Amino acid sequence: MSFQIELEQVLRLADRSEAYQRLAALYLNGPEELRDLIRAKWDFGVKWTYPNPQRLACRKNERYSC
Repeated sequence: MSFQIELEQVLRLADRSEAYQRLAALYLNGPEELRDLIRAKWDFGVKWTYPNPQRLACRKNERYSC
């Protein structure tokens, strides 16, 4: 699947916390072209739900790993 399609799917996700996590993964694992696109178009005109920075390293009762 091309990263353009993956990005479009992320932008359409109803779960905005999941969308943010997937966008972060795309950014970290994608090619430079994708990272450039994400930086250039950020915030894509959509709402994002960010992780709680005080809980990022917690493993207990968290939906995502640190």
